[in-house]
Amino acid sequence: MAKAPLFSIIIFSLSIKGILEITNHFLYSENETFSSSPDGSGILA
Repeated sequence: MAKAPLFSIIIFSLSIKGILEITNHFLYSENETFSSSPDGSGILA
């Protein structure tokens, strides 16, 4: 029974990491599409 909380915490942290990576991919893809202007690189920097 003692391993259950640790296992759930590991799954929870991995799920949060995956969600953050997915959101980062969406944000970067949107920035690439909207960075057609020369100022796009300045905003990202």
